Parts: sequence; structure tokens; C-alpha cells
Amino acid sequence: MKQVLIGSTNQGKILEVKRFLGDLSIDWLNLCDIAPNIEVDENRPDFEGNAVKKAVEISRATQMATLAADGGMVVPALGGWPGVRSRRFDTQVEHTDEEVIEIFKNKIRTLGSKERKFEFHTVFAFVELGRQPVVGRGVLSGDITLELHPLAQPGFPYRRFWWLPKFHKYFLDLTDLEYDQANHNGHALRKLRPAIERYIHD
Repeated sequence: MKQVLIGSTNQGKILEVKRFLGDLSIDWLNLCDIAPNIEVDENRPDFEGNAVKKAVEISRATQMATLAADGGMVVPALGGWPGVRSRRFDTQVEHTDEEVIEIFKNKIRTLGSKERKFEFHTVFAFVELGRQPVVGRGVLSGDITLELHPLAQPGFPYRRFWWLPKFHKYFLDLTDLEYDQANHNGHALRKLRPAIERYIHD
């Protein structure tokens, strides 16, 4: 069975990959298994640039086919903030889930109710050794609520703010079927399925 390295130590993201691609005949590994100390400087100006950079650099370092991602919260009323800085804001260090929630909550309090709209963008990049990366993109949009959902989903702090008018409920209250329909990671990963299936059968 072929192996693919998930270029992340974020257990929530690792579980999402397995949720949407776990039926494939792949031995999924992650950085916690292989190289937990690998760090990639995410200095590209957009999500796709960072996702591709992570996938390529991790693949070269480990000599493995690699799936990596970048994504973040975009608030149009704030000029796209925080965007690619969704975990770091104005620092060089990633914040904890709790810190992200506090910083974001304080910022959006300045917005009127009609301005509290969000888009969450995610890009996954898959790269095989010696081949060009393939990317899949997903976007989820909805309203930002100041009443945080009581459930915390480790690794995904922004999800506590998400209200989805289409379903008339919090993102974290979606049924399994609704979750799979709405999930931006799922949308992005499904677009990569053909490339990963080709890798399996090559």
C-alpha cells in the first residue's frame, strides 16, 4: 500500500483528511509520525502559495508524497483580515486556539451586524516526488456570531463563530450529512481525489 504524508501536526486537520479521503487505499502518515520538528516558513502572500510551499518542502525533506494545506478566515468588511495571518496575526508565532478566539472576538466587535460576514478559504496541495503540485480549493461563507458556540473543536478555533444561514444553525451543530455538504476542507480534498487515485495506481 502506498503512503501519503499529511504535512501537519494539527490533529483536527489530520482527522478531516481521513474523513474525506480515508476510503482510499492509502497508508496515511503525518508529521507527528515522521518529522514533528519540520517547520516551513509560510511567507507567501496567499493560501495557495503557502500550501504548495509546504507540500513541496516537506516532500523534499522526507522523500514522500505529501498533502499539505493552508487556509484562513477572511472578513470582507475588514479588508480580508486576518487572511494568511489567521493563526499569527501580527506576530511570527502561532497563537493557541484560545488566543485566536480572544483576538478575533475583540476585532469583530467593531463591526455592525450586517458587516459580520465571513469566508473561510482553504487550499490543499498534493505533490509526488518529481511531479508538479496539484491543488484543490474550498470556501465556506456565512455570518459571524458574537455568541460563541459552547463546543470547542481543537485546532479549529474560528468554527465557534460560524453561523450558516443556509442551514439556520451553527456550523458545529450540523448533522454529519450537512457537515459533509458544507465543509470547505471536504470540497478542497474531493478535488484532489483524482490525482491521489492516479498516484495509487501508477
